[in-house]
Amino acid sequence: MESLALAGCGAAIGLRWQWTLPGWIAARLAPELGIVMVPDLRVALYTVALAVVSCLAFGLAPALHGTRGDIAGVLKAGTPPAARISLRQLFAGGPSAISVMLLAGAGMLVTAWDARNIRIQAFASTT
Repeated sequence: MESLALAGCGAAIGLRWQWTLPGWIAARLAPELGIVMVPDLRVALYTVALAVVSCLAFGLAPALHGTRGDIAGVLKAGTPPAARISLRQLFAGGPSAISVMLLAGAGMLVTAWDARNIRIQAFASTT
């Protein structure tokens, strides 16, 4: 259920960006051209299909993994988890680390863009 909610939210945000962001960028970069951008229905359907596939893949994989072991025996034994990093942990933590780095880079890019616009506006108002 959580994977369905997460995939649905991601698809909704992606579709919203698809409808608003290209027109905003075109108006910001070249307002004198009057470019009108219309969203593509194929891209929207691809976004929805990708959300459904990711929901099925990442929602069912942990459930299927949990059904194939002796969970009660492991819990009764009380053995501590292994100290080494498995490939599964690397695949789980790697994308998270990369996404944090990308978000930090995007934040710095937006901050630099805003600072650039402030300097341009300040320079234009003094002339």
